[in-house]
Amino acid sequence: MLGLGKRRRQLLFFSRGTGRGHAIVDAAIANELGRLEPKLDVAFVSYDVGAATLKDLGQDVIDLEFSDDKPFWETMLRIAPLLQGQHPALVVSHEEFCVPPLCKAFGLPVVSLADRFTNSDSPEMQALRYADRVICLGDRGVYDEPPCLAGEVTYLGCVIRLLECEGFDEAGSRHALGIPPEATVVLVCPGGSEMHSEACAPLFDLVLKAYDALGFEEKRLIWIAGLADHDSFVEKSAQRGDLMILKPHYNFIPTLMTCDLVISKGNLRVLLECEALRIPTISISSSPDALDDLRASRIQTNVALRAGG
Repeated sequence: MLGLGKRRRQLLFFSRGTGRGHAIVDAAIANELGRLEPKLDVAFVSYDVGAATLKDLGQDVIDLEFSDDKPFWETMLRIAPLLQGQHPALVVSHEEFCVPPLCKAFGLPVVSLADRFTNSDSPEMQALRYADRVICLGDRGVYDEPPCLAGEVTYLGCVIRLLECEGFDEAGSRHALGIPPEATVVLVCPGGSEMHSEACAPLFDLVLKAYDALGFEEKRLIWIAGLADHDSFVEKSAQRGDLMILKPHYNFIPTLMTCDLVISKGNLRVLLECEALRIPTISISSSPDALDDLRASRIQTNVALRAGG
């Protein structure tokens, strides 16, 4: 590990703030690091939904106070004095690509976590060259390794949060949600970023029409709705006893395991968790991100669809 000796040392962990996916995994990593290295103090740096998620998960967070479409150069101007002032023993950056070059300039050791690789000539991939170590939270061969990183990447395989739920009982969880034991349950997890909101990627009416066509006597539709969509969805479903609109919650695995099918807007984190739990999924992607769509199509328990089709 870090060879901390008797002194407490600080790890500064930059977590991408777009949506909840990065924050959930990063918090799980930080908790495991704390278990392995009790003398290590982890402080997160994030923004927007990611920062709020980390705070809800009980992590110490420095909020950069950006929206998820933050300007690149302004990000650098906020991060640079932070690195100088904190001067941590180690920096970890999960897809905040301006961090490795800044750490190299200030003489700080930095580990970069990457969920995927893109064009080798892109600024993001070039920035990874300045990391002391690059760790891919995925399997070798899913994405082409950039030639500039050849032989420098450590592959961990799929990394997800802890899925074991102590004292979990499916019947009890269904009862708590008011779901009959015999009901067929469809859960929709759109994702927490702005690009997954109903305004950017409408899905509610399409899914509701398909759900209504299901020929089960007992059925329930659960929708995890973010702040932008929650109130309007509650209003739409007010006259329906078989629709349940829930806010995002972090004891999420019991909710997930009560379901027979999960639908997402292509966000990979929930698809990978469902694969681990052997829960069938349908991803309906409106994103122009071909790499995420490719990865979703390779998940064994998922049927990958495009919203335009």
